[in-house]
Amino acid sequence: MFDCFRKAAPKKLVNIGCGSTYHPDWENYDLVPAQPEIKKIDLERSLPLPGKSYEAVYCSHVLEHLSRSRVPQVLKEFARILQPGGICRIVVPDLEQIARQYVNVLEAAKNNRTEAVYQHGWLTLELFDQMTRTWSGGFMGKWLGLAAGPIPDFISQRIGAEASRNQKPEAGEPLEFFARLFSQPEGWSAKAELEFQGSGEKHRWMYDQISLRQLMCMAGFAEIVVRRHNESNITNFVAYRLDSDSEGRPRKPDSLFMEGRAP
Repeated sequence: MFDCFRKAAPKKLVNIGCGSTYHPDWENYDLVPAQPEIKKIDLERSLPLPGKSYEAVYCSHVLEHLSRSRVPQVLKEFARILQPGGICRIVVPDLEQIARQYVNVLEAAKNNRTEAVYQHGWLTLELFDQMTRTWSGGFMGKWLGLAAGPIPDFISQRIGAEASRNQKPEAGEPLEFFARLFSQPEGWSAKAELEFQGSGEKHRWMYDQISLRQLMCMAGFAEIVVRRHNESNITNFVAYRLDSDSEGRPRKPDSLFMEGRAP
């Protein structure tokens, strides 16, 4: 009796490694919480969350920061905490997309097209900088911080809002720009580099839809599919704006979006 007046049970949604992008309808966790309402979690350990409890798990741009050997166990933990049939949505930088773009730009750069040479330089950083950098921000951060960084539209298309909106096209030769870009930053030291290594900022692996699908399958997920930033089997996902900005554009355009269903 009076069932029609009962409030619907709140959805059980969890965002693992949320950074500063989160929604209050979700439980939000991160290694270094950016806000008081975000709880601390360490993916190097078992998740302190109950099994078969959540309708959806969302994890964006996190797995690439973990060792390749740790990721299978993390995905098994996601499967453990999901209700049967629950959705796991994983977002990572898309190695295939970056590699295809790199090869296309490489061919144009061989013909000494100035814009393509700059694009080649940026894509090289996308492939390697976060895996090899020795200080926070690395060469990508230095590029974005230069007063007159080149190809701003191209970079915005690649990484979205993270690109500076105040950059102007470079009025100079690529050799001059890259000489400034790859100079050693002020304040660098071997001690500072050693301290940086444990910060968690670096990427430790890259994934494409084949390798990520294999890992999700090993963790027990089924119905594994590639999604767009604005589509999901998670109910009303787009409304949470986790993968989209206020205008509906992808928040991180260089991403691979994959979903699987828990057993």
